[in-house]
Amino acid sequence: MITLQTQAVLVPKQVYVGDRAELRCSFFSEYEGFKNAVKDGPVNLSLEGFLTELDFSEYEIREVNLVPSGINYYNLIVSFVPWKTGGIQFPDYDLGKAVQLSLSGNGENSLDGQNSANYFVHFDKFSIVSVTETQGITALKEYSAPLLLPGTVYKLYSTAIVLVILLIFIIRLVIMHKKVGRFVRQLILKHKYGRNKKQCVKKLMLLKKTELSSHDFGEQIQKIIRSYLEFRFEYPFTKTVTSEMTGKLLACCENQLAEIEEGIKKLDEKEKTQAENSESSKNTESSGDSEKSANNGELDGVEQKQLALIAKQKEAFAKLREEKELACSFVGKLFERTDFLRYSSNSDFAENEKNELLESIVKNIELLEKVKLVVESGGGNA
Repeated sequence: MITLQTQAVLVPKQVYVGDRAELRCSFFSEYEGFKNAVKDGPVNLSLEGFLTELDFSEYEIREVNLVPSGINYYNLIVSFVPWKTGGIQFPDYDLGKAVQLSLSGNGENSLDGQNSANYFVHFDKFSIVSVTETQGITALKEYSAPLLLPGTVYKLYSTAIVLVILLIFIIRLVIMHKKVGRFVRQLILKHKYGRNKKQCVKKLMLLKKTELSSHDFGEQIQKIIRSYLEFRFEYPFTKTVTSEMTGKLLACCENQLAEIEEGIKKLDEKEKTQAENSESSKNTESSGDSEKSANNGELDGVEQKQLALIAKQKEAFAKLREEKELACSFVGKLFERTDFLRYSSNSDFAENEKNELLESIVKNIELLEKVKLVVESGGGNA
């Protein structure tokens, strides 16, 4: 049994609980087994080399390495983590046995007859430093608030105030203005209707490029239009017979037509009010002086423009109402024509009739989709 003379160094010099540290033991030896073990560089050794059981309550040894540092000079490095303060001493380490285990694990042996030699490393006791002792702390400190960047508190308060104001505004908006919810629902519905119309027009345009018999062409048109109308007006047009198509569609458009009729009535009332104001203005002019007459003349010109604008609005509303009725009538006639093509054995389309029919369908779909917008002080749009 040979005890190696080592010089131990603790790295770092001051080790605290929980730190990873190394105990480096330098020594000189001519044992060929060490040379064979480190000929390819540092070698990791087994923890079985310790002669007695390790005390894991005081420390945890992560690894043991043998590192060459010159000709016949070596460093035995023990990497560990301490779990307590005060003095710690590792058990003696059988370096010869650990090297033999390493060589046998690699399928090698030492070169001389010293395989059975035992080389021991004795570890001196070393100390683990206490943070409280080094800093002179004798009592627990009170908890301190988290450190914040300058201006952070003001930003947090400002954000909180803005969020509270915004929340109050939203609540008031929802509670006091039911129109907001109605507007959102109408917006969503408008998007769905727009997508439904686009899909319908797209399918109709595909029929232009498809070679179909008159029977199949008429059947496809009815299927596309029925599906479009059923989604648009929420009525089972896929089950409606041709004779009832115009009447049912007019009934579904009743709300739109009623709005148009209401718009015309409002314009009539507005025109009547303007006429009364104009008559009153003329009476004032006949009984007033010349300055008043000039002012009333200017007012009369403005009133004439307003009356002309109202007349144009009434004309636009009346035209829109007529267009919707014609569109409903067109759909009914369309189904009559396609039924004739489907069920008559000698029926067929005239030249270019298919394309003209598809274009008329798209045009009348646009009319069915029109919704009146009433502008109190401006023109009327459909």
